[in-house]
Formats: sequence, structure tokens, C-alpha cells
Amino acid sequence: MPDPLTLTPAQLRCLAAWLPVLEAPGFSPGRWQGGEADERGAIQMPWFEYDARIAGWPGGCDGDGLILMGFDWMAWLATPDGQALAADPAAIAHASVADLARLVTAIVRGDRFTEGNLAAAIEGGFVTAICRRAAALLEAD
Repeated sequence: MPDPLTLTPAQLRCLAAWLPVLEAPGFSPGRWQGGEADERGAIQMPWFEYDARIAGWPGGCDGDGLILMGFDWMAWLATPDGQALAADPAAIAHASVADLARLVTAIVRGDRFTEGNLAAAIEGGFVTAICRRAAALLEAD
């Protein structure tokens, strides 16, 4: 059985394939919706509506194996390694394959708990840095 923290070349290619979308001029991950009062004064909780091009990130990369099952991503984000990678997208240029898997999992799982987490990761340059690192790791092989 393969190590769950080792991404396959197919998974790395899948991540790298997102670069044209993420680097397209004027690309935006989407926009916030809701939050306005209706005619009765009720306010619907705001939500982030993702652009259709990014809504499925990271996609079905080799059977969705990019999302680590049983991985405590919140505890990992509290470690020095997790904090360093989550604080500065430039640090991702030196991330290991295992750290890419951890980061992808943390971003996707975080979006389930915090509306717009994926959008913030895109706007902060983290998702593009992950995809660039995947491309670099492929070139290094």
C-alpha cells in the first residue's frame, strides 16, 4: 500500500494543470454573496460563490487521493512546519511532497469549516505556490 503522504506523478501533474487557470489575467476565485437584509429585515448568512473554474480544486486527482483521510490537519497547522508553510507562500517553493499533500488537505478541509478559506488561499498566493511546487517536483524527476 502506498504511503498516503506521497503524491503520485499523476497527482502532481493534476495540481500543476491548475496553473493556467490560477495565472490567467484577471482571474478571481469568485465573490461573496448574501449578507443583505431582505424586505422583512432578515439577513442571510454570507457565503462565497466560487468561480466554476476553481470550484472543484484540486479535482479528481487520481481518485481524490490528494485529501488525506485521518490526518489531523488542524494539529499540523499548529506545528512549526505547518505554521511556516501557512504563513508565507514563498516557503512552499521548498515544500516536500508530503507537505503539499498536507497543505492541500488543510485548505480543502478548512474551507468546509470557514467559508471562503479556499478563496483566501488563492488570493494569498498559496494555491498557486502549491501548484508551482508540484510542477517543479515533476521537472526534478
